[in-house]
Amino acid sequence: DTIFLVQLIAETAFGCADTAYDQITVFPGSLSDFSVGPVPDCAPADVSFTNNSINGFSYEWDFGDGTPISNLSDPVHTFNNTSLFIENYSVRFVVFSTNGCSDTSFQTVSINPQLILSLVANPDSGCSPLLVNFPQSATDGAVAWFWDFGDGTNSNQQSPSHTYVNVTTNALTFNVSLSAMNAFGCTDTLESTIIVHPNPTAQLVATPAFGCAPLDVEFENT
Repeated sequence: DTIFLVQLIAETAFGCADTAYDQITVFPGSLSDFSVGPVPDCAPADVSFTNNSINGFSYEWDFGDGTPISNLSDPVHTFNNTSLFIENYSVRFVVFSTNGCSDTSFQTVSINPQLILSLVANPDSGCSPLLVNFPQSATDGAVAWFWDFGDGTNSNQQSPSHTYVNVTTNALTFNVSLSAMNAFGCTDTLESTIIVHPNPTAQLVATPAFGCAPLDVEFENT
């Protein structure tokens, strides 16, 4: 603390004088300052904050995204962005000294949007040959796609169709995966399964295969 002694001398026109004194105590102020750690490329982004303040006793962090105030000295905060554009969050850091003096500083943290995919297979099961449509949303922000159909083939189309073939005698399960990227380089991957049932092979033997009417014929399922 710094103490200042103030002196007031009052004098009349006749030379009469008096002196008064008062004492002013000035508490040391606080200085708010902080640094922002590396910001991940895409949301959800865990961002660390380093407290560089001077003469701080207690703290308030407002991350600008509607989440509760943090009183930690050096917090780590998760920023989300489910929009299609970059979100800029104004982070406010208030530092309080032991005597209640405060100082505030601000910095902006920019977060790229998270890519959230959906994967729909229509239909997701049926008999061979099975034509499956994969309609993909046009509003999720994706600009590049890679489909792996699980049978050795792939596609870069947004909403491809694919025909699955099963020449075995048992049902086959194909694991489909979709990986996509938005304009900010953020990615997401989803997986699904397609079940393809084999088609039966119908064979029969007619005995006799020809003759005069009336003709009794026996049919054998082979």
